[in-house]
Amino acid sequence: MTIPDWPVHRITGRNKQNLSAPSALRNFTFDPEPLAPGAGDGLVFTPYALDPELRAVVEVGMPRVPPARPRAFFYMDQFHDAEMLRLAPVDDYAAGIAPALAAPQETPEEGADEGPERIFVFSIGRAGSTLVSQILGAAGIASLSEPDVLLDLGQRKRLAAFDPAPADWDALYRASLDALEAAFGRPAQLAVKFRAQSSNLFHVRAMLRLYPRARYVFLFREAEPWSLSFTRKFGFQAETLKWLMTENLKAATHARKAGADVRIVDYADIVRAPDRLLAGLVRPEAIAAAAPVLQEVMQRDSQHGLFDRPKQDAVPPEHARFMDWWQNDRPRAMLEQLGLKL
Repeated sequence: MTIPDWPVHRITGRNKQNLSAPSALRNFTFDPEPLAPGAGDGLVFTPYALDPELRAVVEVGMPRVPPARPRAFFYMDQFHDAEMLRLAPVDDYAAGIAPALAAPQETPEEGADEGPERIFVFSIGRAGSTLVSQILGAAGIASLSEPDVLLDLGQRKRLAAFDPAPADWDALYRASLDALEAAFGRPAQLAVKFRAQSSNLFHVRAMLRLYPRARYVFLFREAEPWSLSFTRKFGFQAETLKWLMTENLKAATHARKAGADVRIVDYADIVRAPDRLLAGLVRPEAIAAAAPVLQEVMQRDSQHGLFDRPKQDAVPPEHARFMDWWQNDRPRAMLEQLGLKL
């Protein structure tokens, strides 16, 4: 693999007080002097974030991808395990990385998706998406949970937060996902779970244009426990919850109307029968092989038992505001079209 002569720097420190915050170059301190050519040859570099000031794609070099003991989210693996970083000019990244990876790119004109069979998992958040990622992994599917570079690309394009804009957003997106797929050994099947912030109509439209033959999984949850989970855990505002729910409903409705391979999943159904999630996504024998692992995976569900709290627990005011909107003004037409009773 011949990588263009982009500067490689040794990481000297880590700075991220909130580990769940979106990834950025400022998460690291590094030696400003680039290392000699060939530095980092034994590491696996993957895209981590965009940096608008340097107009660069920030790649981090890790000893192994995936790690021997992966964390719940890939961006955390990158943050903790990175030893070096590489700064690639944003407008050169797609043209420079594609030949080095020696992988065919998609040709949208022909409507053909090259590479692995892709499963994209979108979610309203607090709805079992991490659980789904682990279930898919238990069935032998390479499961990539929350690569932040894809969130960064989608958010910056949607909000026009990169000035001047890259010459070709689509090529940049393809190259980033292709680099991640190459790092994972180009598996036959790859599931990519996105952060809740990526689950919006703008982002899903872009994904459908770039990857029309991928499978799209949208995760939802009954409104009351979902709102309680967010407001108790993170103190979310009612307006944020409305946006998350509405954008996901819009995205799922659009994907279905566009003729994509769409699966609508309710968190409650995952808890009742996790093996059913796999039906149609993997071979029947893989489901049977995964059965012993599924019970262990279900025990790690971060939502499990969250609402077995005393009745006298205070109800956050923002939860009450959201539920008032839900009872009176929820988007009933989209819920009906998707067959959801939340």
